[in-house]
Amino acid sequence: MDHEYKPAIRVFKEEIVRRFNDGTKNSRSFLINEGYLNYLNEEEKQELEKHNVNLARCKQCNDLFEVKYSKIDGKPLILCAKCYFIKLRNLTFDIKY
Repeated sequence: MDHEYKPAIRVFKEEIVRRFNDGTKNSRSFLINEGYLNYLNEEEKQELEKHNVNLARCKQCNDLFEVKYSKIDGKPLILCAKCYFIKLRNLTFDIKY
């Protein structure tokens, strides 16, 4: 990484943490779902834990996402929204007439 970009990267990361900490639930969901938390290192991510958001890594793409629970069986989902919808889109059904 070029040293010229370090101040910009630091400010970018600080802005992510600030918006997560000061934002609404919708703001936090946006930052999670759009992958902004993946720019943070583990120490910076610990700053986010005070909001009691249950974060996990997607089993498909390894991005962070907010854990949601299945409405069918109550189990936690193991894929981020992006990978989940890609998986659903690729499902095929054998329909017999």
